[in-house]
Amino acid sequence: MSSDPRWRKSPFCESGACVEVRDTGDGVIILRSSEVPDLTWPISIEEYDAFVAGVKAGAFDRDKLGA
Repeated sequence: MSSDPRWRKSPFCESGACVEVRDTGDGVIILRSSEVPDLTWPISIEEYDAFVAGVKAGAFDRDKLGA
């Protein structure tokens, strides 16, 4: 992860290839991969909250993704 303390990643990430998040403070959350830190994806706080709620509810479990 970057030395920038604004970027956070899960303490459960052990592989080094992790999703990192940063709150910009103006209603936008930025996502990136620790493996490709220059490629970022801005989303609204509402989108982020809905995604986190879905993760907590199991909506994004790998067996439900339908690869």
